[in-house]
Amino acid sequence: PFIVLAAENSNQIRKVREEAIKRGVAFNDFASSMSVGSSADQVNLTAATAEADLEYYGICLFGETTKLKEFTGKFSLFKYVISQFRLYFVHITIYTKDYFVYNKINSW
Repeated sequence: PFIVLAAENSNQIRKVREEAIKRGVAFNDFASSMSVGSSADQVNLTAATAEADLEYYGICLFGETTKLKEFTGKFSLFKYVISQFRLYFVHITIYTKDYFVYNKINSW
């Protein structure tokens, strides 16, 4: 399943990110540095920015739902209508309430 949860702010996503690292959970995050310029600009800006200074817009966690719920259970469902996706490995995605990223992901 593909479950979208809401975070109040970037720091909540940062804490989920830290917990994912601690538990060895695979993830992909999206920070403000990734929304400017070319892809090369985004990589360079993200690399040059201290982690504490990144503003996180979202994080996508990959893993077993029961394990992910252990540290994401406090988040509520995101309140937007989501198109149906064909996903086989993405379980939980968390976005801040003021930023929503729509990605069309094709199944393999």
